[in-house]
Amino acid sequence: MTFLYTPNVGYGPIRFEMTPTEVKNVLGTPSAFRSPLDDIPLPDDDDDLRRHYEALRVMEFPDTRTNHRFPQISFYRDKLVSITLFDIQHPLIVDGINLFGVST
Repeated sequence: MTFLYTPNVGYGPIRFEMTPTEVKNVLGTPSAFRSPLDDIPLPDDDDDLRRHYEALRVMEFPDTRTNHRFPQISFYRDKLVSITLFDIQHPLIVDGINLFGVST
């Protein structure tokens, strides 16, 4: 499977500004859908920082064929803002260049 990264648009079928429901419709049920506050202790007196992190949510999807994580998707106020790739198992093509040299 090859996924084409298009800057400022998305990665494969995943598009920036998609909602969590739209991503689930494309990729299926995530293995996790959590808040970064689950992992990051914040000082009690920093309300601005807490409000920022409370608006963030992270979805993780396993690659069921290889049991690797693929990808981690971050939402801010229910809009997709970041796609993080781990354990690259699929080609990542940008402007015709295979960035990691992975083949299908």
